[in-house]
Order: sequence, then structure tokens, then C-alpha cells
Amino acid sequence: MAKKNDTRVLNFGGGPAIYDLISAAPYAEEIIFAEYTEKNRQAVEAWQYKSPDSHDWLPYFKFVVQRLEGKESEDVFIREAELRKKISHILPCDIGLEDPVRWPTAWDSQQGSFDVVTTSLCLEVAVKSEQEYSNAIAKMRKYLKPGGYLAMHSALGENFYTSGKEKFHFFQVSEKLVQEILHKEGFGEVYMTSQADPTTEEPGGELYFVSAKVQ
Repeated sequence: MAKKNDTRVLNFGGGPAIYDLISAAPYAEEIIFAEYTEKNRQAVEAWQYKSPDSHDWLPYFKFVVQRLEGKESEDVFIREAELRKKISHILPCDIGLEDPVRWPTAWDSQQGSFDVVTTSLCLEVAVKSEQEYSNAIAKMRKYLKPGGYLAMHSALGENFYTSGKEKFHFFQVSEKLVQEILHKEGFGEVYMTSQADPTTEEPGGELYFVSAKVQ
């Protein structure tokens, strides 16, 4: 694993949210944020450049920095500024492409160049079969250096999700399936945990968190 302040991070399919990068900021040299929709990319860019109408993520920073890490109130604002600085690029992505991130044309291949790839509540929305899910994991692996880590967070046992009154497709996975595919695609040291989804009152809703190391 790279040393503190020397870690290159790719956040894939981040939506309009940056909360899952708050803990990464002190360890990252650079964070590349990749997201499918232009609207979501604009939302992250608005936050990064302190647009007056951008979403206020400060409560999330307070929770992570003060409650989880036990630091002082001034550290919250330091972390917020640090994350803004560490996000170096906000780029389009599409898991259906062979190289899912649309890198600047002047860049060389970014395969094998990241210490950590993170993705949250993303891949299951974009795929429709076990093979497509496996292919998506394989594409994430290609971005990682030898010994790099994939960190994922998503839902177990769900086949749809809702946004307002709209219902959307969600590829259903189990803990067993996720672990089997990670091992199949060349990951080891798989650590996985799950918990009840605190955002829903529906019975059986669970979230999983997994980290896996490239063999």
C-alpha cells in the first residue's frame, strides 16, 4: 500500500456525492473523480469551487472528522479544504466502455496507475447480468497497481432502487456472489462486512462494504 500522502485514488461512479472521499483525503496525493452524468459532475465541481448553490457536505465532514476520527472542530474545515485540493480532475465515465473513464486525450493509458479504486452504489445500477458484473469488476482491477485495493460499498439482495417516485433497475447481488467474482477477477485478501440499511424501514435491506487487494 502506498504511504500516507502518496496514494493515487480513482473514485468511479461517484454520483453527485463526495462523502465517501472524506476519509481518503489525508492519504491521497491525487483523487480523480469519475461520474457518468454531466449534472452530477457539475454538482461536484460546484462544491469544489464553493459555488453558493452547491450542496452543503459540512455535516458529513463533521461526522467523519470529529465523531469517527475524534479530532477538533477546526480539523473539519482543514479536511474540507484538503479534499477540494486533492480532487485533481472530474471526468466522464461509462462502465460499458472497454476503458470506462474518458481520460484527457493527452494522457497515456491509466491502467495499472492507481493505488485505490473506490465505487459506491454504482456497478449494480449499470449491469444486468452476472457476466456484466464480473466484467465491470475486471475493468476496475485494470486501473490498479499490483497490490492496489478496490473498495466497494453497495446494497445486497435488491433488484431496484427508488429516487422520488421513480423506480430504477439494480442488479441483485449476494455476499457470496461478490466474493466469488472478486476472487475470480484476481483479488485476494477480501474483507467484507454488511449491516442493515439505516436509510430504509423496509425489512431485509442491507448494505455491504468490501475491500480487496490485487494479487
